[in-house]
Amino acid sequence: MRLQNITISSWNNETVIAITENDTLMELILCNDKEVSLGNIYKGIVKDKKLGIGAYFVDIGIEHDCFLPASDTLYSKMEIGDDILVQVTKKSRPYKHVQVTMKLSMSGEYLVYLPFSKYAAASKKLQEDERQHWLTFAKTHIREQEGLIIRTAAATAGYEQVEGELQSLRNETTQLLNKSEKVKAPALLYTGMTCIERILNTYSSSGRTVIQTDHMNINQQIKDWMSTNRQKDPPTVHLEKHLQINFKREIELALKKVVWLKDGSYLLIEEGEALTVIDVNTGKSSAQRLTINEQAMIEAMRQIRLRNLSGMIVIDFLRMSSFEEQKTIQKQLEKISKLDNKTVTVFGFTKMGLFELTRKNEGRTLKEMIGKMKLTSEG
Repeated sequence: MRLQNITISSWNNETVIAITENDTLMELILCNDKEVSLGNIYKGIVKDKKLGIGAYFVDIGIEHDCFLPASDTLYSKMEIGDDILVQVTKKSRPYKHVQVTMKLSMSGEYLVYLPFSKYAAASKKLQEDERQHWLTFAKTHIREQEGLIIRTAAATAGYEQVEGELQSLRNETTQLLNKSEKVKAPALLYTGMTCIERILNTYSSSGRTVIQTDHMNINQQIKDWMSTNRQKDPPTVHLEKHLQINFKREIELALKKVVWLKDGSYLLIEEGEALTVIDVNTGKSSAQRLTINEQAMIEAMRQIRLRNLSGMIVIDFLRMSSFEEQKTIQKQLEKISKLDNKTVTVFGFTKMGLFELTRKNEGRTLKEMIGKMKLTSEG
C-alpha cells in the first residue's frame, strides 16, 4: 500500500500542493481558483460554428469564446445564437481556448453521474471482482440517457451510501436545469470543486494518506471537506508551523531540462507544443545499459507526473541489445503508469527503438502554470 502525503501551502501568493508517495515527490500542483475552474457549468451562447474542423465556439461570459468539439454536443445541429449548457473540461493553454462539453458530469465521492450520457463504467483500479460487482450496480441503476462511472472509493462504501449519493447528484442536476431556465445567457450555473477539493477528492482515498499544511484557513478548508466527505479510513491532518518541503527549490528543479540520476546518467527533457521528448544519456555512469534504462524509466515517469506533461511523449532509451530487454522496460513502465491518476496509454517501442506513450491532457503543464503566474503578477 502506498504511503501518501499531501502538503498544501502558499507560494508567490498562490496555493501550491505537493503529492509525495513513499517519501518521493511525485506531483506539484499550482492552484488559481480565480480562473475558470474545471467542472464549472455555464449557460452559454453559440457564437460561431466551424464544421470544417468539427467545432463550435461558445460565449460563457469570459474573455474568449470557448472551444466545443462537435463530438461533445448533444444535438445533430446547432445554430449561432442558440442557448446551450456546457461544462469546462480543459483550461486555456497557450494558443488554445478553454474547452467545454455538453455532456455534463457531476462528481461525488463514490461515483460520477452523467445525466446525458448513456454509459456505465467502473474504475480499473478496483479489484476485478469488485469492478464487475460495481459495474453491474451501475448498469442496473441508470435510467434512460443517464450514465454512471463508479470511482475507486466505492470499494470502501456500501450500496446504501452509493445509492444515496446517486440520488443526491440527480437532485442537484434537476435544480441546475431548473435554474438554467430562469437565467439569461451567458451565466455561471454551477461551480466545480476548488483546486484543494479536487486534489483531496482524487488522492485522499488511495492508500494511507497524511495531509499537512502551514495555513490556518487551508486547514479549515480541509476540515470542512472532511466533514461532508466522511470516509471509512479518513486521512490524518496536521497543522504545522514549518513544512519539510521547500516549494521554491522543488519547482525550480522541476523546470530544469536536465535531470541527473544517482548513477551519473541523466535525462534531457524537451517540452514541445505537439510532442515531449525525453532523451536518456549515459553521462558519467559506468553501469550497464539496461540498468541505466530501468532507472531512467522510473525517473521519466516521475517527471511526467511532476511536470504534468501530456499528449504525445517519446522516450529515447539507450540502445538495447535484445528484444527481451525492451519487453522488460515496457512491462515495468506499464506497471508504473497504472499508479498515475491520469490516463496513460502505452504504445511501446517503434522500429527505430523509440518508446511511445500518451497521457491525458488535464490542465496546464507546470511550466505553463509558472508562466501564467508571472504574467498575472506582471499584469
